[in-house]
Amino acid sequence: MSEHHRQLLDEDLKKLEQHSRTTLASFGDVHRKVASVSAEGGEKYGELFFIRKILKSCNELKEFVRKAVSWSKDIPRAVVACGCETPVEIYKL
Repeated sequence: MSEHHRQLLDEDLKKLEQHSRTTLASFGDVHRKVASVSAEGGEKYGELFFIRKILKSCNELKEFVRKAVSWSKDIPRAVVACGCETPVEIYKL
């Protein structure tokens, strides 16, 4: 993941946090990791966000992520998995 893409993601998250009055950090200690996947046409990059102990409800986290995907031009999809729950995929339509 290029530094440019990370900056775009950070800018989108900052705007979402300001608009929603909720910070990503309010859900718990956030760890970020770059992920890459080999795909047709080259390698695709993304970023994984891990929160080991969620301090708010999983539904609140899912709503925050839904807004991130919906509002951002740089976040096309996300997957949310809380504890033992089945992961939920959120796509931009």
